[in-house]
Amino acid sequence: MVSPRTWRRGRRRLQTPRNALMLCLFALMLLTPVAANASVASQADAQRDLMAQATEVPVNGVEEPVAEPTEEPFVDPTEEPAVEPTEEPFVDPTEEPEGEQLGAIEIEYRECAPGYDVPGTDPETALMECDRVDDVLFEITASDGVPSSQLTGEFGDSHVSFTEVPTGATDIRQIDAPGDVYVTCNGIVQNGGPETGEMPLTVNANDTSVQWSLLDEEVAFCNWFAVPEGGEQVGAVEIEYRECAEGYVFLDGTDEDLLDQMLMACAQDDGVEFTIDQGGPEGDSQETGEFGDSHISFTEVPTGLRTVTQSIPFDDTYVVCNGIVQNGGPETGVMEVPVTNGVIEWDLLDEEVAFCNWFVAGAPGLLSATEMPTGEQVGSINVDYWECPAAYDLAAADPTALETDCTATANGVPFQISNAGGVIETQETGDINDGVVAFAEVPTGITTISQVNAPAVPRVSCEGIVSNGG
Repeated sequence: MVSPRTWRRGRRRLQTPRNALMLCLFALMLLTPVAANASVASQADAQRDLMAQATEVPVNGVEEPVAEPTEEPFVDPTEEPAVEPTEEPFVDPTEEPEGEQLGAIEIEYRECAPGYDVPGTDPETALMECDRVDDVLFEITASDGVPSSQLTGEFGDSHVSFTEVPTGATDIRQIDAPGDVYVTCNGIVQNGGPETGEMPLTVNANDTSVQWSLLDEEVAFCNWFAVPEGGEQVGAVEIEYRECAEGYVFLDGTDEDLLDQMLMACAQDDGVEFTIDQGGPEGDSQETGEFGDSHISFTEVPTGLRTVTQSIPFDDTYVVCNGIVQNGGPETGVMEVPVTNGVIEWDLLDEEVAFCNWFVAGAPGLLSATEMPTGEQVGSINVDYWECPAAYDLAAADPTALETDCTATANGVPFQISNAGGVIETQETGDINDGVVAFAEVPTGITTISQVNAPAVPRVSCEGIVSNGG
């Protein structure tokens, strides 16, 4: 048995560890204010040191700069940094994205003859009548200021093709144009867009350029005509001269049949002088007969208003002329030309030939209309010869059909006239005019007209007209 004393001693020993723990906690509680006070004291000492440095006398009178304490920005460790959202650009879902807007310019180039009237000619006709020319330099300057050049012929005869041209005002020019320039264009927007229609453009005379406002997906189709300078423009005047009896009444020479009657009724005469002015101080003179019986031919005559003068004029003069521009050009038609003291005027065009019939009345040696002939009575016989197609039925043909069906003329076909005394004269068609023979001074009376060695039986119709109103 353990004594109570022994038990109590043993119990205290058993409690020693617990008591030791309590003592440590208590000591820690006592030391905590001391540490806190020590920290406060350390802070106070630091403040005093800063104050001492601020009041400390500088060495050699130079004050040292005092570094201000920098304050660090407060950052709450629990707060997330704010992120500003970025705004996306708005896109209309119905709007197509806009790309570069482009068009094209196509040019068809022609050079025309000097003096060619481009404005007065349909563009399609001018394209056929004027010449294609390659190696002609064209340049465009697009709206972005970037130039581009091409030679005709690179993309087809006499053609240039500028593609992917930025839209807007575009300058188009021909480099070293040979003369005046005329331009028409037609702008067509592709895929059913609008069309301008063929329209003339104003040409800048300083650099032979035009301007076109090009639209997106538009193709401007242009016809470009150049009319070279230089090359004298000339024409010709042809005169068929006749002298009629005094008092002869001129018929209407604009009618072909009446003109033929006057040509038969009035006589040819050679050695009659005519003069045409050449646009200078000196003119050109000719006598009838130098280029065919009773004929005048003035060639290489400068264009413009020209005067033709009969050197020895007649009081009674009648002239009709027909001006024909060569190579399919315009024709005036037969028209009466006023005569003043043996002078006419004619506005001659380039490549024009003025064919004139010149009649005078009262020529010496010719009978007047009121005089009866004394001596041998004579007349004249003119034959127009026509050939019909092979196997053509002359006998059955209507007279009016002959004029349209039988139109071929032939020269060198011999005809002769004869009477009771024998053969009077033989002529061949073409001696005077194509397909024509003209027998003059034929004695009156029964006269036989025959085609020598005719290949077939001809069909003949005649009309007799007594001159001077007979």
